Amino acid sequence: MASPDILDLPEKVRENLEKAGWVSSNSILMSSDHELRKLGNLTKEECELVRTRAAQSVLASGFISVTEAVCSLKEKWQRLSVGCSKLDRFLRGGVGVQGITEIAGESGSGKTQLCLQMALTVQYPVTYGGLSGGAVYICTEDAFPSRRLQELFCCFPPTFSEAQTNMNFGDSIFIEHIGDVESLKQCLLVRLPQLLTQRKVKLVVVDSIAGLFRSDYDPGDAVNRAKDLQVVGGQLHKLAEQFHLAVICVNQVTNVAGKKNNETQQQPVAALGLAWANMVTTRLQLCRTAHTVPDPHQPDHTVCVRTLQVVFAPNLPSDSCHFIVTKAGVFGIN
Repeated sequence: MASPDILDLPEKVRENLEKAGWVSSNSILMSSDHELRKLGNLTKEECELVRTRAAQSVLASGFISVTEAVCSLKEKWQRLSVGCSKLDRFLRGGVGVQGITEIAGESGSGKTQLCLQMALTVQYPVTYGGLSGGAVYICTEDAFPSRRLQELFCCFPPTFSEAQTNMNFGDSIFIEHIGDVESLKQCLLVRLPQLLTQRKVKLVVVDSIAGLFRSDYDPGDAVNRAKDLQVVGGQLHKLAEQFHLAVICVNQVTNVAGKKNNETQQQPVAALGLAWANMVTTRLQLCRTAHTVPDPHQPDHTVCVRTLQVVFAPNLPSDSCHFIVTKAGVFGIN
């Protein structure tokens, strides 16, 4: 049954939209013109009419109070805590629920550690920086680090009493192993939407996006790779908007020549080029440094100091901070 959003359209157009599964303004606006014309069997003029009517139906009509506007924006731009107050302050509250957040970095820089930690914090109550939902963790390179996750279950310090919430973190983390790009597309387009309608999931992690797209294509197949990246990125954006969840994609880095202090040096940049960068909302980059500090949880051990850099983001300046990875989790340091 079509929602009132598309009832104010010619009968033939409305029937074509219903057959294709577009029964709301949001689903229409999140589809491309190519999809509307091919799957909806619409002309160019009909596509323009459908988009105009859909846009008009989602625009708020009449006046609203400042309080209503603030509440609406707070919900839309909600943040997910990374589990450390220092890092949360640096990120102005954590990771956003709109768009795609990319965490790039060399091997061993702490990307997976940070994602595992957020698979726990997403289950926190909203008042404690969580989203009161579960997490989907899609692995494309290595097996899921279940041993490390079990260690975090025991050692990671929650900011609220687990006894008060009767929470079992492991029951709300769903794992999928993907071996090729086609399987990833099938997962994102079919299986994941089904899970999201059945369970309250508020975080999707793809670890990593580069693992598949760097290995499944020949060097001369850049066009098809770019198209598939757009499909994957577009679907992740669509799911983030539709289900109001955070999306994190882990990426590898590649070294390119760049100028630093008037010298040509190799600098790490996120992989997959502009085709993927244009799909990313926020890019964070991690790297290891040569410095070490005492482990606050094991004083007789030292841990490597790492850097978290904001490469670009809609709400953050380009800046960096330092953090460490310990047995108990990821923590920012001064």
